[in-house]
Amino acid sequence: MYKTHISRVFALFALLAMLSGCGEKEITGQIFVVTQAKSNIKLALVAVGAIPQEEFDPFLKAKQSEKIEQQKLLLPKYELAEVAKAQLKAAEPHYEFIRTYKSTSEKERKKDESMLDAAKAKFDAANAVIVEYEAFNKAEFLLEGMPQPKFISKTDADGKFTLKLPKGKYVIKANSSRAVFGSSETYHWLVVVDTSNINQPLMLSNDNLLETKCNECVKF
Repeated sequence: MYKTHISRVFALFALLAMLSGCGEKEITGQIFVVTQAKSNIKLALVAVGAIPQEEFDPFLKAKQSEKIEQQKLLLPKYELAEVAKAQLKAAEPHYEFIRTYKSTSEKERKKDESMLDAAKAKFDAANAVIVEYEAFNKAEFLLEGMPQPKFISKTDADGKFTLKLPKGKYVIKANSSRAVFGSSETYHWLVVVDTSNINQPLMLSNDNLLETKCNECVKF
């Protein structure tokens, strides 16, 4: 009877240990950035989501394959466009001279204007190809069609947030933008975390923006 009681006690402790291992982990963090104007800004009302890594990885693999395939198709045009753009930039002093010191002859002026128009058209065409190719390296391409976060929080007035997550590995996703002197700055974060290892606040800042390719950033 005594041995049976002891066995039940051990079984109960084992069950409690298993349940505690499956429990939630509270992750706190903050989003702040230094703008191009060197202002320190805490970003409020930003949605911060957590995507389980086992859901994110197949999506990332498919995106990487799509990127490789599309850029491979564009590569010949891209290489020609890079050469054309470099040549046009090298000739820019000559074009600037023509714009500044116009010919007194109407015939020569029209010839110069035609040459400048052709150079601009060539430059725009080359630049369009380069933009199309490089779009597959941008965060916007990676974010398109991304799995929806299973867990979502939102930053408060101080840019702070809290996420309660079951133990495991997650991709933390956050995006924001700000108007700055007539233009805008856009911020994207995709940071990998393991809830069993994280023991301090998760800071999302300029240091781990997606394009920084930081150690904890999603590699694309």
